[in-house]
Amino acid sequence: MRAKELVFLDRGFPDCLSFFRIYGLDPNQVLSECFHHRYASVFLLDRFPLQQDGVRTEDNVMSEFADEWLARDYGALGYTVVRVAVMSPEERLTFVLERLSGQGLI
Repeated sequence: MRAKELVFLDRGFPDCLSFFRIYGLDPNQVLSECFHHRYASVFLLDRFPLQQDGVRTEDNVMSEFADEWLARDYGALGYTVVRVAVMSPEERLTFVLERLSGQGLI
């Protein structure tokens, strides 16, 4: 069944798998939940250079690890992960909307 509204989430449930790994937890604890929540499309945005701002705790190594595992985990769950290159926010929005339109989602 198709949703009546288009909703964008900045995180999906499968992200938990990757973050469980980062923090040394067993990702199998949340794996079954990943099959209850399905998304029509998954976009993974390439990262801008990491800036330490006093709020973020990750470094480049952790950030790269998360990025790699996010792509792996979504792929292993049957999603086609669409990479979005570093570009202006407006260009990223156009890119995402064009892909969604091509999939008949908008």
